[in-house]
Amino acid sequence: MGCSNTRRSSVARRWPAPSAWSNDHRKTGLQARLAAIQHKYFRLVVTSMHVHLEHHHDMEVLLVQGPAEQLQALADELVTVRCVKQGKLSLTATALPPLLRTRLSFGFRPRRG
Repeated sequence: MGCSNTRRSSVARRWPAPSAWSNDHRKTGLQARLAAIQHKYFRLVVTSMHVHLEHHHDMEVLLVQGPAEQLQALADELVTVRCVKQGKLSLTATALPPLLRTRLSFGFRPRRG
């Protein structure tokens, strides 16, 4: 079976993407700030995983899905938080199956903080 090269417009497409960052968990309020950002974009976040790394460092991995510009806005907010050491958003070329049709099939606007 061959690979299809047909693609929808990147503006209308809902992209699944992993987003990962590392941070120093000793910083007061850091986890609360990161959680608040994730709650602001709750319609984009499918799941998350928290991993304890060496010494005082953690890594958080999110699986997100939505329009590319909204995913980038979420990633930008996360990686600009003070004490986040590094972060990256990686868009994939295929879509996840609808998890909650009402959640993913309508327009999304992040809640105001």
